[in-house]
Amino acid sequence: MIDIHCHILDEVDDGPQSLDESIELCRKLKDAGITGIVATPHFIDGGGYMPTPQLIRSKVGNLKKVLKEKDIDINIYSGMEVFADYNTIERVKNNDILTLNDSRYILIEFAMDIVPKYASSLIFSLLVEGYVPIIAHPERYTAEYRKSGVLKDLVYNGALVQINSGSILGDHGKRAQKEALTLINEEMVHLVSSDSHGAHRLLDNKDNLEVKLIKFCGLENTQRLMYTNPLMVLENKDIEYLTKVKKSFFLLEIVKNIRYSS
Repeated sequence: MIDIHCHILDEVDDGPQSLDESIELCRKLKDAGITGIVATPHFIDGGGYMPTPQLIRSKVGNLKKVLKEKDIDINIYSGMEVFADYNTIERVKNNDILTLNDSRYILIEFAMDIVPKYASSLIFSLLVEGYVPIIAHPERYTAEYRKSGVLKDLVYNGALVQINSGSILGDHGKRAQKEALTLINEEMVHLVSSDSHGAHRLLDNKDNLEVKLIKFCGLENTQRLMYTNPLMVLENKDIEYLTKVKKSFFLLEIVKNIRYSS
């Protein structure tokens, strides 16, 4: 499994604060079954986290060197998690922002508590420029995104959706879990990633995630979410879309979640 959303680099954001922490996180993710990681430190224009592409590439190169010395067999690639704002498209054009492994795929995070008015225009602009925006963990956003229909419109117009493994497993609470499963049921999810921040949100066993997903959406969809599509992003190829989830699977999982939370 390739993790396309992971805060693995030291001293660039709210992820690991030392190289030793980065190494330990890589070790744990490898033990969990991860074979490759796209390093996606936050890029928040004017918000304190603004690592340059040069810094990220340097950090990735150093981490790869140390991992090889320590015989930790896991691949690291460059990227960013870009907090969307009015300047994002200009930042992209100025090469201030890294895509995922230098592909056409770019990881975009929106404000969680409000639906920004510029969301649709930003996604459209990125698509026109030849990029494919991947919206990070929208299952954790406010319910207003669903009520407004903006997320559905963004996906319909060409954006992709990444949800967190922790949301599926219930680590972010029942609301996020239910929303993640609902998005899968509506065929609006394309990738699953850890969004690990050091030991925080760590995916400690990908097999648990795989079993959960297979029970909910079947083997074929699980393969696409966990394996096929992350690899396609890494290789700059077209992703595969989900097929319809069996209604019985969806209803059973939702009922179970309600029962366990009561």
